[in-house]
Amino acid sequence: MTWTSIVSKELTSRLQGRLTYVILTLMVVAFTGLVLGSFWAIVASVPTIVPVIGSSAAGGGSISLSGLVGAYRGVFLFFAMAFCLMAAIGVVAPAVAAVSISGEREEGTFDLLLSTGLAPRSIVWGKLSASVVFVLLVALTAVPGFAMAWMFGGVGVIELVLTAVLLVAAVCLFSAIGVFCSSLGRTSAVAALYAYGLIFLLGMGTLAVYVVGAANQMEGTFRPVLALNPWVTLFAVPEQISSQVAQILPFQFRPLIDGTAQQDLFGLRGLRYPRWALTLVLYVLLTAFFLAASSVAVDPCHRLREQRWVRALFGRGS
Repeated sequence: MTWTSIVSKELTSRLQGRLTYVILTLMVVAFTGLVLGSFWAIVASVPTIVPVIGSSAAGGGSISLSGLVGAYRGVFLFFAMAFCLMAAIGVVAPAVAAVSISGEREEGTFDLLLSTGLAPRSIVWGKLSASVVFVLLVALTAVPGFAMAWMFGGVGVIELVLTAVLLVAAVCLFSAIGVFCSSLGRTSAVAALYAYGLIFLLGMGTLAVYVVGAANQMEGTFRPVLALNPWVTLFAVPEQISSQVAQILPFQFRPLIDGTAQQDLFGLRGLRYPRWALTLVLYVLLTAFFLAASSVAVDPCHRLREQRWVRALFGRGS
């Protein structure tokens, strides 16, 4: 038995369940409504003399939010979809991954899974891969909604690729968090609750830390924390509008969504980065960390389990 067998088993069981088709239907309905609502809010209700189709050229005059939305309606529509898709991933991925290992315990098949001789890291990798593939399958239902935004133009290939990469990286990290919490939790409900708490810290927690730091004249010190926030990083991807939208914000909060600025990294002068690059690096490292921690939690004979602090965190048994 290999980790690919776990992936095949997990996907087969999930795709045969009724809940899968309910989730897929809800995603299609939700994004259809989002497309229509965004079209009305961004395209129909913004007064502008720029033609509707292909209206992504910046206009002159002073900077205002309504003027930017009217001039870059295609870009705003595209990233409104991307933001909502990221939020949907933040809801679906932890719930799917939180069932992966704790579900085996609830069904009484966890010991049987360990007895197959498959290495704990292979078990964790198989569970994570199945969760990532399933969530990406659900996310693909939103692709037709992006076609409407693509018609208006203004979104470059680089921005499209960066958005897709950020979404996939977020799926991997959110799923890894779910698997980690599932390896600790005795029930799927408890594991999902822990996973949502960690993802909430990545979102609202990092934003709150930055706002407090910026309000206390320590914006540069706390700015790298924003790289952990996938929604803020996503807003900073469209360079042609992020720097202009930032001019509307108070001066101390402008770097919040200004993705064109190359900032010093954690106070190290001369070492600069675009925010999306640091986000990808941190997400890869965090995904690897949660995978390693899950392997330790799943393996009852791991040498690290002899450490007192590990026993306190993971428990004495599997």
